[in-house]
Amino acid sequence: MNDDLPFPADALVLPIPLHRFHRYQGDTNDCGPFCVAIAVNGLRGQAILDGPTVARRMERLRWGRGLLPFPTLGKIPGWATLPWGPSDELRRHGFRARWRLFGTRERLLRNLLTGRVTIVAVGEPFRFVKGRWRGWGHLKLLYAWDPEQGWAFVDPGVVPRPGDPWLAHGIDWQSDEEFIRQWGWMLRFMVEVG
Repeated sequence: MNDDLPFPADALVLPIPLHRFHRYQGDTNDCGPFCVAIAVNGLRGQAILDGPTVARRMERLRWGRGLLPFPTLGKIPGWATLPWGPSDELRRHGFRARWRLFGTRERLLRNLLTGRVTIVAVGEPFRFVKGRWRGWGHLKLLYAWDPEQGWAFVDPGVVPRPGDPWLAHGIDWQSDEEFIRQWGWMLRFMVEVG
């Protein structure tokens, strides 16, 4: 499944070829909807969703689940994805999905071992430069872990670069230290599918 990528022999790699469905989100804040599209397409094994369509659907007001349904959004139009947005949208496509805070490194490794698609949030929400807020957050799909290289993600924020074995497929590596720090700033938010 991932035999077209040069993963080290001791890397833990998700057995679902999400990289084959990577799409660049462009100059948008649609990382969440693009992650949903990549996840659904990878799990179905065919391109049935595209990020912009998912984004517009998540921006529409709809009724939530539960005993007392209430109006809800999955994404603020033209801006941020809300925490429940990706899991709600994944459930609309027939997948069991749940979002949670305070995930653990061990859980991420277990999800890779068991083939569970996982979306994580990274960011620096309290970043200030010269007294001005420059905070940011981003969603991407966990894809692999290697003891030397760190964490690999299928990232809709990555511009594909032909000739690079990773970036050509929208895969970006992040050191363990940097990822854990940026994930921690986002309260170790994760969406698990399946």
